[in-house]
Amino acid sequence: MITVIPYWEKDEARALRLARLLADLESGPAEDYLVLARRSDCPLSQDARDTRSYCNQKFRTLLAVSWTPKTGHPDGCHGLWAGVAEQLLEMWRGCSFPWADGRTVLMIEADCCPIRRDWRRAVTEAHAVTLAAGKMVTGHVAEKPWPFVQGVFVMTLDLVATYPHLLQCPSGVAWDMCHASTLLPVTRPSRVLRHEYNTRDWTAGVLGPVSQETALIHGCKDDSVERFARSLIEGDSR
Repeated sequence: MITVIPYWEKDEARALRLARLLADLESGPAEDYLVLARRSDCPLSQDARDTRSYCNQKFRTLLAVSWTPKTGHPDGCHGLWAGVAEQLLEMWRGCSFPWADGRTVLMIEADCCPIRRDWRRAVTEAHAVTLAAGKMVTGHVAEKPWPFVQGVFVMTLDLVATYPHLLQCPSGVAWDMCHASTLLPVTRPSRVLRHEYNTRDWTAGVLGPVSQETALIHGCKDDSVERFARSLIEGDSR
């Protein structure tokens, strides 16, 4: 699996902190890829270079840049996703990634955080069920304002090749809502990825039970989920 963390200047620090957390959660080197993908207007920082070196101890870590010229919200969100997805597709087709491993991509955001140490295994197994069902996407299906697949999801790169219009989105429109009619039929809903927009103050008493079916939470705006993830590492080291 390829895990991608796209970021721009304003959330770079949190994105790179997340990357280091992912590395720390690993007990040893993994064969998986980690891609740190910045927006084109975000200069390559020394912190990004240092984070790549740090994460390289656990993952095959790459630095990438999305050249899609979109900024602002929500246009910049889609531009970053589309630019990285298109680049990964071309790299996969060019055999820069192992064919089987590189086919599966999880593109997360800076406000995502794992809540179990075996989060990669849980996500990979959930997506294997999706593939067996003939679907291409594993994700959180939201119901409001209408059903759509929330933009942090696991996909096969075949998705972008099969539906290239996903790389386009009208200005001022949230891309995951815009492309709901395309994404919903090819998605298997799963709680392994949980969208909890604008939440705060998560506690271990809540996150522990939630982690029985969820591997990663998206949308927390403070460090409460990150602190829980760090506690898993500290607990295992005692």
